[in-house]
Amino acid sequence: MPVLFIESPEGLNATSKRALVQKTIAAMYAAYHLPDDRVYIREYAIGNGGHTDLSTSDGHVLLNPEPVRPVLSMIAPPNLPLDAKRKLIQNLTEAVAEVYQISDKRDILIFLQEHPLENAANNGFLQSENPAFAIPDLQ
Repeated sequence: MPVLFIESPEGLNATSKRALVQKTIAAMYAAYHLPDDRVYIREYAIGNGGHTDLSTSDGHVLLNPEPVRPVLSMIAPPNLPLDAKRKLIQNLTEAVAEVYQISDKRDILIFLQEHPLENAANNGFLQSENPAFAIPDLQ
């Protein structure tokens, strides 16, 4: 049930995109053990983005959007144990760094948005009441 959006400048070929989806799905499943995990890659033209330096002294200076600095947003159920959450973030970071060939992992930003099951729905049911859905060890 977790959904992951990967936002980054365009440029990955189809093989790299498939590898990224496979690696991130594996990380999500290892953490949550849930079916129906979803990953979407949103690509932007290089000219449609920019960022500042990682240091505070140059933080006001707009830099070119290269190297790639992806942002990941994951929407998932709450109550994942802290150790599992750490491992998930490490695995997602490793997958993105490998596929995008990023050496400085500070360039990868991840947000985990946790939503109670009564605030999510599927199959016409709130997830908290969905007979086709059960979360192992997360409730």
